[in-house]
Amino acid sequence: LARDEIEMAREAFERKEAAVVDAEKDLIEMKQRASSLKKKILLQDDRRRIDVIRDELRMVNFDIEEEARKLRRAKGEALAAIDKLEAIELRHWALLRQNEADLELEDAS
Repeated sequence: LARDEIEMAREAFERKEAAVVDAEKDLIEMKQRASSLKKKILLQDDRRRIDVIRDELRMVNFDIEEEARKLRRAKGEALAAIDKLEAIELRHWALLRQNEADLELEDAS
């Protein structure tokens, strides 16, 4: 039961960590897209095309803000998950150590 609880908490933490990695990757991609659009604006001569690109850039910037919030939330959830895992491990520490000692005694016999 204790091992199951620890394993479930560990899996939850790993999922939260994966969400952080995904959010970081998405944010980087969006920032690269914004950078590319800024370069397009500088290279563009057509005023109408510049306006279209600026509108697209504005939307990408909104997406960047949303993704940054998502990343902060994911990091917070990952920190909470690791805190929960540590609390569970601490709560079951004595029981787990006793189990390990019992297993060592059985192996020695």
